[in-house]
Amino acid sequence: MKSSEISTYLSGRYISIPISTLSFAEYLEFKKNSHLSVRELLNEYLRFGGLPFIALGNFDERSSYQIAEGIYNSVITNDIARRHSIMNYDLFNKVVKFIVENVGRTFSANAIVKFHKK
Repeated sequence: MKSSEISTYLSGRYISIPISTLSFAEYLEFKKNSHLSVRELLNEYLRFGGLPFIALGNFDERSSYQIAEGIYNSVITNDIARRHSIMNYDLFNKVVKFIVENVGRTFSANAIVKFHKK
């Protein structure tokens, strides 16, 4: 059950609050007191994504990846895979990886099959 569904069952209604990652301009605003150059901040943004929690914290690289991985696992594993009773997590994660790597591009089921055979 998704967290939004829990509140529905408990109270009969809920408020959905969408949360997005930061744009690079927003990331720069979060990091305005950083000693890093804009180029270094762009590299950091591309490596860790625009997660506000990571941007506000002074985490080392390993911790930042662990936080991002925890969020990914929570959303993908708990909210999607369990909800739809997906049994083959390995295949499911490969398809998700393909989709994430090809976001913004048109692709076919055949392209996913070719990617899976690598």
